[in-house]
Amino acid sequence: MTFAHLLATVSLLSIASLSHASPQYSLTALSPLAGYPGSFAAALNHHGQIVGYGDLETYPLKTLATSWANGTASALTDGQGRYSAAFSINDHGQVVGVSYTRSGFYEPTIGGLETIPSSPSYDGQATLWQNSTATTLPGLSGQYAQAKGINNLGQVVGWSLGADNQITATLWSNNLPTALTSLDGYRGEANAINDQGNIVGSLSKVFGDYAALWNNNNELTLLNTIGGIGAEAYAINSNNLIIGWSASADGKQHATLWDNGTAIDLGRPDDYASFAYGLNNLGHVVGSFIGIDGTTGYLEEYAALWIDGSRINLNSLIDSASGIMLDSAYGINDQGWIIARGLDSNDNYNAYLLMPVPEPSSYAMLLAGLGLLVRSARRKTPSVG
Repeated sequence: MTFAHLLATVSLLSIASLSHASPQYSLTALSPLAGYPGSFAAALNHHGQIVGYGDLETYPLKTLATSWANGTASALTDGQGRYSAAFSINDHGQVVGVSYTRSGFYEPTIGGLETIPSSPSYDGQATLWQNSTATTLPGLSGQYAQAKGINNLGQVVGWSLGADNQITATLWSNNLPTALTSLDGYRGEANAINDQGNIVGSLSKVFGDYAALWNNNNELTLLNTIGGIGAEAYAINSNNLIIGWSASADGKQHATLWDNGTAIDLGRPDDYASFAYGLNNLGHVVGSFIGIDGTTGYLEEYAALWIDGSRINLNSLIDSASGIMLDSAYGINDQGWIIARGLDSNDNYNAYLLMPVPEPSSYAMLLAGLGLLVRSARRKTPSVG
């Protein structure tokens, strides 16, 4: 075996040991734009580009779509001076979200913005940003829409108002909208699309939500729950694993993974609630859980990471001296980078980037292995002369 082959072997063994250890993460604040006191990161791609928005005011909500590269925030404007928010970015840097003027009909919610589009004052428009240029995506009735997800082929999903003023899950291909299959009287929203054209989201009515899957032929499948009534799907990866939440038999919302149609409960019996918001192509899942704080006795929300079904509180994997309490995680890429929301010691919420770092013991293992290889190589080098 050559020295190069031995080196590769030791490196792989060291990396493999890392995969079985609890990861640790560095923490970087994603600072908001100047004049915006808070930031929210909604999505990241596999190149580490991050998008979301800056919060100017909470009630009524006023936001500005924002991108972060190497920790630096840049505004994504629509050229019309409107408020905006970015929800998704693909690996080509194309970004989708919403632009709006009348901010009074937006409210912050878990994982994004909640809108009241049936209001006659609602004026939000689905927006695509590419190479710093904003393009409005037409809704089914001409306008009034939100774009929530984009794949690497440039296909966009979200919702728009139909001619009957009903919120309808929508697919945009070549910037043209198509209504996704629905159930009569149900509100539909599409949240994500993978490169195979499979789409996930929800259909909702007064008495409950269904997690929905649309294949690339616009055929609708309602996903099973873990025993109760109600569910929503937030993301789908290249292996068609789907994550979101579904109701348990006792009516609680539990983080859920759907694998080939089977609903897998990621929650725990003592959770008040839990949610899965993002996953990567390795099947690692991020989200949050709500439980009783052992010190205060109050309900608290904590950012979570699931690996092979096992849940880790992300706060246990960052430096406690940071003073940051992470309450939700919204995305994870294939490098293991995670975007999350955290509360600092001054009670300010901001977006954070978590990056995995090898443990010192793993570095020591790798260096020791390299030392043995060097000594072995020297002993086997023939003398000259």
